Amino acid sequence: MAAIGIAIVIFIATGVLGFLGKKLVDMVQTKTKKHRQDHDFIALRKEQQSKRDDEHQLLMIHSALLIESNISQIASCLLRQHKEYMSKGSISENEFKTWQRMYKSYAAMGGNGFMAKLKEEMETLPIEL
Repeated sequence: MAAIGIAIVIFIATGVLGFLGKKLVDMVQTKTKKHRQDHDFIALRKEQQSKRDDEHQLLMIHSALLIESNISQIASCLLRQHKEYMSKGSISENEFKTWQRMYKSYAAMGGNGFMAKLKEEMETLPIEL
């Protein structure tokens, strides 16, 4: 009878250990799968951030080129108008205000100091009535 009891205990213990072993394997597989998913997610996020950084860098380059182009266009216009008004010997109030606004834009965008001398010359012109 004792042998039957021991056999039953061994049978139950084997079943419990098998059940716990299966649960442990399942937990490890679940953790491994979650770890892989987390790793893949992090890799994807890094790739997306890298693409955003590249796009941002490209936008910065394009912005700088557009600003440089605007500075050149405004400088050309300021030079042309300076020559015209200096030859004419006077300037209307509206023309002067427009010229000043363009000069302020030019300076705010980082235009060089060359235009400062032209601005001083423009300020000496008599205003037409």
